[in-house]
Amino acid sequence: MDDNMLKILSTMIGYEDVIAGLQQYQAEGITIGSTTDLACEASDAAVSGAPIEDGKSGDIDFPHGSIKAIATGGERSVCDATYGLKITGTPDGIGAYLADDKTIRVIVQSEGYGPLKIESYDWPVNGGLATFGGSHIQYVDYDR
Repeated sequence: MDDNMLKILSTMIGYEDVIAGLQQYQAEGITIGSTTDLACEASDAAVSGAPIEDGKSGDIDFPHGSIKAIATGGERSVCDATYGLKITGTPDGIGAYLADDKTIRVIVQSEGYGPLKIESYDWPVNGGLATFGGSHIQYVDYDR
């Protein structure tokens, strides 16, 4: 966590808890595919009577079948080649194709809006000589 982020967070009431939670999350993270609750809803939970709780699914009685989250922003890779890299930003575009006969590659273009909204993680470039935030194109491979 950089000094600018600390300065911004320190202006919030109860910022110590936020910083402690953020540090724990950065240290442990969650792995790709471990999020099972959905952000999307079939209808307004307040109208349908579905439970309303942060981080939990609301009304999931979708009219055309079920939905499964396959990757969520902030989840980290546990693969050897990409261990610890996280899905970043707010998903803005998505696509999928066969990378080979056994692999489905899901590509996501994500936006980052800075530390006051939804930050994207900095990605190292040029052998780690520099990093950049903002919009990213990233992918996750799944066995077919």
